[in-house]
Amino acid sequence: MANPVTKNNLESAHFLSFGGAVQARLLACLRNDGSNIRPFSPPSEAIQAIKDGLNLVQPKNPGMKRITDSIPNTFDQQTIDAVLSYKSLNGIIRAGQKLDNIVGRGTLARLDTELKNLGPAPAPTPVIPEFGSTQWTFRFFCDKGIFGKGEFSLFINSSEVQDSADFAIREIFAGSGLASGFKGVSRGAFTTPKKILVDRFASAVVDFSITRGTTPTLRGNMRLQLRGDDALTVSFLLPDFQDETLGLTQGITTIRGLMGTGT
Repeated sequence: MANPVTKNNLESAHFLSFGGAVQARLLACLRNDGSNIRPFSPPSEAIQAIKDGLNLVQPKNPGMKRITDSIPNTFDQQTIDAVLSYKSLNGIIRAGQKLDNIVGRGTLARLDTELKNLGPAPAPTPVIPEFGSTQWTFRFFCDKGIFGKGEFSLFINSSEVQDSADFAIREIFAGSGLASGFKGVSRGAFTTPKKILVDRFASAVVDFSITRGTTPTLRGNMRLQLRGDDALTVSFLLPDFQDETLGLTQGITTIRGLMGTGT
């Protein structure tokens, strides 16, 4: 068996799209047998560039599996399997030697050439932005009298991506220990366990409580139960906010409501 074809420079748009440090590492591998990239090497972007490249050529190499591991920059078992398959399918074996799982001059040269021949990458499919995750902020307004249903609104904003919405909260029922009612505004931040669109907060069931202690400030907490196939619960505190009713009684009011789009 003849030795694999080698070359001294990168040509594919894929590898050339990486920064100078990554290209320098790949060039060293391309030009020098002593700079091979081996399994379980320290994590690096150069390894990730190779993994991404193998996935790009995978459809043209039947029998080779995609690399789907969730830890970036690592040369782990899935990458080992992909390298072995790629070298076996393309005859990247030096004369007199056995198939190995090392990315060396011949492997990288073949991969770079195949990536070059793939042509320009297709335009990326538009992705709906995912708002939120760890960067939600809110402003809560409440106006609850002694009698009748209160008025409540919740403004939610993402500081990761400019997106926000005003929601009105329709009171379903309340149990009050504050005879004087209350009125005030509270602001704060919270997180969601996964990325969701801001309109996922619509129609959430809202449970919150407001407490007046010995000071003229109110404290509370709120829980939003989001509906749907990916239903989840979000809880956050309502920091101190000034009581505007001049009420003198102490106690707790608990309210359940339903979120809707505000005006």
